[in-house]
Amino acid sequence: MCAVTSGNKLPTELTDIIIDFLHSDFRTLKACSLVSTKWLPSCRLHLFETIVCYAMESSGRTLQDFILWSRTSPDTMLFVKGLNIRSCSIGTVRAPVDILSLLALLPHIPNVKNLTLYRLKIGVVNSQH
Repeated sequence: MCAVTSGNKLPTELTDIIIDFLHSDFRTLKACSLVSTKWLPSCRLHLFETIVCYAMESSGRTLQDFILWSRTSPDTMLFVKGLNIRSCSIGTVRAPVDILSLLALLPHIPNVKNLTLYRLKIGVVNSQH
């Protein structure tokens, strides 16, 4: 038997199937996430499954942005299953990444099963000169 919620004319199971079908269409998933609060968890499941961020400034989200986001949005972090940290979007520069920042991030992303580090120099980054 399908569960129909009040104010939602489609059964929950059907909306989940539709949203699952859209798993790689991020623009549509973003739009669907705004339609109903009942659709939001299914949309987040696909939108935040794998996060890509960059150690250096680039065209995407930086690692520091992601660390701040992980602390301010703990509910969303539960949907993150994969995290890809890259040096930068272009070029061959190996960006330094502070191992202590990475270790401090781990408790905030408890469901991550796949961590990819690409072209990074990992060590203790000293901000004081």
